[in-house]
Amino acid sequence: MIRILLILALLIPSLCIGRSVVKYKYYRNGNIKYEYAKQKNQTIRITHFYKSGAVKSISHFKNGHKHGLWQDFTEDGLQVTNAFFNKNKKDGYWTFYNPEGNTHCALYYKGNKVVKVIQAPPVAAK
Repeated sequence: MIRILLILALLIPSLCIGRSVVKYKYYRNGNIKYEYAKQKNQTIRITHFYKSGAVKSISHFKNGHKHGLWQDFTEDGLQVTNAFFNKNKKDGYWTFYNPEGNTHCALYYKGNKVVKVIQAPPVAAK
């Protein structure tokens, strides 16, 4: 028990380092609607939730621009999209998933322009 408490005492502060502001907005049912977390390096992470409490989307901003990983999820927890921005421009791989959670297609962006389209192979019928 003491070992667990020691681990928690060391782990919890390290998780909070770098965060300067965390704000929440709630649904009437008491579940979190969104979490706004601004870190000391000016990165902002906004997590939106469904009324059920499941994560709906995660987005990142830096210096007022879309920057970093953006993700969308179904209410059942399946990922819908996985995208990257670099200073408000689409950059890197953007992956889109089908309702079963398999990769539907991916686009590779460089400076807001599509450089490559990757079509996922068809999934065999069961």
